[in-house]
Amino acid sequence: LLGLLNTALSLEEEGYRSEADIILRTCERLYPCPVSQYSQVWKVVKQKILFSRHLLNGNWIKAESCLSVLSALPPSSSAPGQIKLLEAELLFRQGDFQTCRDVLKGILR
Repeated sequence: LLGLLNTALSLEEEGYRSEADIILRTCERLYPCPVSQYSQVWKVVKQKILFSRHLLNGNWIKAESCLSVLSALPPSSSAPGQIKLLEAELLFRQGDFQTCRDVLKGILR
């Protein structure tokens, strides 16, 4: 599973969106149980990919929605510091530099 998800992330970073989506759909078919620890892992990766796409498109509302989904997942699935870092990235892209700085300071403490 981790190999598939790392491949999906790499493909996404290289611009192969449809191939990354195919891998994510495969993971969803292989691990469909919503409470499975494995399904939580691919859900985190999927939300991170969607978050990046929404940031690139300037769709702040959908990016915030991805952060909400990530925050709702069990803490073992995604480290809270990672979510805060994504939040800081969103704030930076929105031009809210002071709040972004405050979030980053909170991570470093």
